[in-house]
Amino acid sequence: MKTVQFIFCKGPIELLVNGKSMSFGENSLVVTDDSAVISAESRDHWVNYLFYIGDFQCVYRDLFDIVEPVYSFHRHQDNVYRLPIDSDFIRVSQGLGEINRKTLLQFVYAYCLGMEKKYFSDLLHSLVDTNKGFFEYLDETYLNPWPVARYADELGITVRKLNIIFYEKFGISAKHWLIKRRLEHGRQMLLGSQVRISDIAMECGFSNHAHFSDCFKKHYGYSPTYLRETAHVS
Repeated sequence: MKTVQFIFCKGPIELLVNGKSMSFGENSLVVTDDSAVISAESRDHWVNYLFYIGDFQCVYRDLFDIVEPVYSFHRHQDNVYRLPIDSDFIRVSQGLGEINRKTLLQFVYAYCLGMEKKYFSDLLHSLVDTNKGFFEYLDETYLNPWPVARYADELGITVRKLNIIFYEKFGISAKHWLIKRRLEHGRQMLLGSQVRISDIAMECGFSNHAHFSDCFKKHYGYSPTYLRETAHVS
């Protein structure tokens, strides 16, 4: 799997997987990948969320204590897995999806582990383990004030190849991923410390306070100053 698609069935749906039609009833969580296509006849009976391999790194760290050691991963029939859910689960998941996709993924995957621990532990390992070196490298370097070209040089590949890798693993370009991660780190610092915003900007790999503030406001819809003033950090 290069992607994981969660389909929340509010009513019955028809799913086309590898040319095969499959039916799922109301209050089902269908776990598959982006090759599965939902029939137009299913209308408003579903909501879905697509996640890339890179999205599962934080989930792996956060849920590590409840994940079983990996043995051997065998895909479920047709690469589709169904779990029972209820309308409250769908409602909460949609609410989280509108606010924070990372929190949604953690919530849904914790449920999957609780229902089918062996299968979803092995699935998580299969997503994370083969890319561990690459992700560890990014975790160690993403705050460095490097342009994308520097990362490509460090990895011995072209910028084009680097962007292909990022689109495959994260669904976005290297530049957008780096900005997003740096802003997330900056937001955590704003909420958890009294470090000056200009110093936070530098620590997060931005060239200056203004660039950090502009990117932050575009991404979150409010400025670092606004967040600092409303967070009441002691």
